[in-house]
Amino acid sequence: MSLDDLEFNEWAVGLIDQTIAAGELVETDAGLTLPDGSDVDGELDKRREEKKLASAREDDSHPQEQIILGFALEGNVDRSARWAAFRQAIGLDPKDPVPAELWGDPLHARVAHEIDQVFRGKKGDVRKINGKALIAGYRERLDNEQVLGSFQAFTQSINALEAAAAGLGKNDFDIAVDLLKSRCARSMIREAIRSVEFKLRADLPVEEVVQQLVCSSSQAMNLVRGRLRGGESFDTPESMFDELEQVMTAEKGRVISTGVRALDIDLQGGINPDDPGKLNVIGARTRVGKTTLGVAAAMGLCMNGAHVLFISCELSRREIMARGLAHYSYRRGCRVPSWIIEGRGRRTSVPPEFQQLRRSWANDRQRDGYGSFTVKGDFQANAEVMGEYIYAAKAQNPELSAVFIDHFHIMSSMKGFSHRSAEMEARALYLHQVGKACEVDLFVMAQLNREACLAQRPGLEHINGTDVLAQLATAVWLLEFPKHEENTPFSPNQLDIVHAKFRNGQREIQDGRNNNAAGDFISEDVTEVSVDREFCFFTDGSDA
Repeated sequence: MSLDDLEFNEWAVGLIDQTIAAGELVETDAGLTLPDGSDVDGELDKRREEKKLASAREDDSHPQEQIILGFALEGNVDRSARWAAFRQAIGLDPKDPVPAELWGDPLHARVAHEIDQVFRGKKGDVRKINGKALIAGYRERLDNEQVLGSFQAFTQSINALEAAAAGLGKNDFDIAVDLLKSRCARSMIREAIRSVEFKLRADLPVEEVVQQLVCSSSQAMNLVRGRLRGGESFDTPESMFDELEQVMTAEKGRVISTGVRALDIDLQGGINPDDPGKLNVIGARTRVGKTTLGVAAAMGLCMNGAHVLFISCELSRREIMARGLAHYSYRRGCRVPSWIIEGRGRRTSVPPEFQQLRRSWANDRQRDGYGSFTVKGDFQANAEVMGEYIYAAKAQNPELSAVFIDHFHIMSSMKGFSHRSAEMEARALYLHQVGKACEVDLFVMAQLNREACLAQRPGLEHINGTDVLAQLATAVWLLEFPKHEENTPFSPNQLDIVHAKFRNGQREIQDGRNNNAAGDFISEDVTEVSVDREFCFFTDGSDA
């Protein structure tokens, strides 16, 4: 290829700029000169060290990488939960990308980047994580000229990774993650030691050398311990004044009502997707109504625009969905009891009200400002599995803002704890951390102990097994049947909702709006409600 004079001049200028930037030429008043010999020797030493490090990295085998990536790709179902477990194991927040430096093989780094982009909602319409979904998404972006590369090579690499993980189980995956963290940490330390030796030979300040060594060691330790986050920073009034002014003057997002006044008054009107990460507790003895209240609040949030996940290790997905749709049908005037939707009883036909419900739901879902109601039933789930579900749901729907867990005390126990109280404390802390990391509000249903029946009114001390739930909670509601006089008929449809904790105070709320023009707080210890259990629907004296 020949160059004309203009092209040659541009090429020459670019080459000179690159040479100066690399330190191979020095620009002085007298023109371009070679650098001092000592600088050249130092640069050569530096390049030799870089080649040694690159060679050491190439010599490492990568079976752990194949297992981790293959485990996140194999099969036809969504593997978001598996990728969430990997990210959680290395200690990343949902918004943080998986560092490319973890992968010794450039091809593995590329595949990991694709998986992570899908997980964090960066790949448009691609929501599932598995080999077929990644290949289909890559092909579409190639066709749209959004990416360059070989489709055949990408497909072959995905297939090879899936084959490497065939027949392996969760234990193999966990071991591979631990080995990968250990290998990467060792590599970080080796690189730090070599870099320190080079800087010592170059007679650089000792403070600089020690600081780099401490920083590298800390990063390696954080990786091994599963805390691979960005560097910690601390704030002062000076650093936050501008941010606080922006928060105060910013347009306030709409608070989303649960549709249950007794809950809304303790939540300042409902959940606020712009201020997520809260933990709320609904507690009661068995068969009083904590799940019923949870379903009512979950569907109420959905109908008012929130995206909701309801996970139960007590009810099946059909039972949860039936109760949620029964609540919806009550509010839409096409009332179908939950037991009919579940298929219980002798009825063998679909009532016309159900078809009306179905059409109404389809129409409402098309409207702006309507949310989603997603359910998951798993009788064997422990807190870690619950966390994986939340991570996966957040990855599939980044707008997810509320998660209901039914219920805390019926989950399977996590391993490694000497007694149940310590395990429940760890369970609560873990779920709270997941909620914070995924930026969702948690509503946790919890069991009250036997003393709650004997007390005049249930309190925080009656939450079974652990004080941590109450300590972490923003709001706590405890349900009980009203005390009644002897010879007075008992009604299971009358309940007292005790406002056991409300961290931010109470305000009178109606339809998601603050009714107090002056912004005054109210004080309400107990709310008397009526519940229609067939429809999971609550009313009290303040409801219209």
